[in-house]
Amino acid sequence: MTTEKPSINDNIWNDDIEHKINDEFDIAKKDSHIVEEGVDGKFAWLMVFMAFMVQFALFGTIGSFGVYLGEYLKTDFKDQSSTLLSFVGSLGSGMYSFSCIPAGILVSKVGHRPVMLIGGLLFGLGLVISSFATQIWLLFIGQSILLGLGTSFTFIPAISIVPQWFDKQMGIGVGICTAGSGIGGLIISPVIQAINDTLGWRWALRINGIFCAFILCGSALVLKPRVEFKAQRVFDSSIALDKKFIALWGQGAVSCFAFWVPFFLMPLYCQYYGISAASASLMIGLMNGSSALGRVAAGLVAKYIGNINTLFFNNLICSLTFPLIWYFATTTWSLIIFSLIFGFLTSALFTNSALLMPDLFGFEKLAQANGLFYTCLCPGYLAGTVIASSIIDASTVGDYTNYLPCMMYCFACFAGSCIFLGWLRVQVSKAWVAKV
Repeated sequence: MTTEKPSINDNIWNDDIEHKINDEFDIAKKDSHIVEEGVDGKFAWLMVFMAFMVQFALFGTIGSFGVYLGEYLKTDFKDQSSTLLSFVGSLGSGMYSFSCIPAGILVSKVGHRPVMLIGGLLFGLGLVISSFATQIWLLFIGQSILLGLGTSFTFIPAISIVPQWFDKQMGIGVGICTAGSGIGGLIISPVIQAINDTLGWRWALRINGIFCAFILCGSALVLKPRVEFKAQRVFDSSIALDKKFIALWGQGAVSCFAFWVPFFLMPLYCQYYGISAASASLMIGLMNGSSALGRVAAGLVAKYIGNINTLFFNNLICSLTFPLIWYFATTTWSLIIFSLIFGFLTSALFTNSALLMPDLFGFEKLAQANGLFYTCLCPGYLAGTVIASSIIDASTVGDYTNYLPCMMYCFACFAGSCIFLGWLRVQVSKAWVAKV
């Protein structure tokens, strides 16, 4: 007698089997290469902590680029346009997402730890090299290319390890792990600003780089996959051609055109309205901090309404914060409100996408699936802030700047992502009320 493999639709109301894999794919949990000890146990939470520290260092630093940008425009690079300098950060984020594919391939060929160690060294080296920049091209090498490569080479292995160690607590485990980026930004942004004010931006970059290299390489030595390593084929086309993957990739690609705009341009916005640089760095920190809470909350909420529903409602509400809150926020207290709400809502992209991946593709393909998925960040990370800066430049006449066109651009990006999420939801379940 044979038993039909369960599908996502069959299990949508059962928490105990919520994370079983779609019947189109192998059920990785039954694979003989999976270590069964330690699931949902102390070792699993150690993996969460180390992956938390990876994201703390990586995205806390990347999310603080706006602090460096403000210093560049005030000091050594004050003759450069804000659009060109903002492209340093955008290219770094774009390089990170673009190089997720080779990062996933490398993990599948040589394992998690070697790739993470290389990534940690590249990330720290990129920041240190940037500290010696007297011309903008060196910033592009250090803070764009090396930083981007280092990010993907450490992030992809780390985010692929954590879900392997959980069954019933996967949502909160991944949520806490991804919250590291928000906590990192909350702490790192004001620290960088303080070092800028006392030692200058060059020493801020050096200290930042050495700290991150230590954290990332140390975490690489501790993180361990539950699925025992075995070399796989270089590229699995079945992942990229899957319609569910295409829909998930599409929503990430569209929303990411607006994702970094508030993070990178908040210092310039605050400067326009006469708000201090310290307050601007506080806004960036608050966005990161509320993002940390939002990532944990997204994992918890998804346990009750599903990952796709959580993503859809978060992106829809987030789109409304631009014309309804940010446009009217011209004082410190009103910008604090926007920063807290925006940061909280944008978090679902990383938490719920990470939770969907093992359901769709299993643990053994997880590094490759993540590597392919996070390329969705590349177009928006690369061009999103540059487009927003260009819109602001075009909306500036003399000393007057109209920020509404830029905010409507951000609104359109997050609202547009909901179309792809609607397509994904219909593929998983056509029921109006369903936990998906």
